Amino acid sequence: MYEAEGRPLEVLKALDIKEPLSPLDLSPAKVRMFQYYVNWQHFQNCAIMCMFLPFNHSHLVELVNGATGWNTSVFELMKVGERA
Repeated sequence: MYEAEGRPLEVLKALDIKEPLSPLDLSPAKVRMFQYYVNWQHFQNCAIMCMFLPFNHSHLVELVNGATGWNTSVFELMKVGERA
C-alpha cells in the first residue's frame, strides 16, 4: 500500500505525495510518505472516524470546520495525529 499506486496514491495526493514510489524504495521520500499516512490515520482515530468509510481528506476537513467553526487544513489536522 505504501508504494502509492492506484487508490492509495489518490488518498496521499492530499498529503502532497504526488509520485508513485517503488515498494523497495527506502528513500527519505518513502519515510515522509509513511509518516504523513500514519499521522492522518492517528487523526482519524482521534476524530473517532471509521477508516472504512469513503471520506477523503477534504470531506474530513469540511466536517471539522463545520462542527467547530474553525478554518483548518489537512496539514493542521495531521499535526493533531502527530501529537497523538
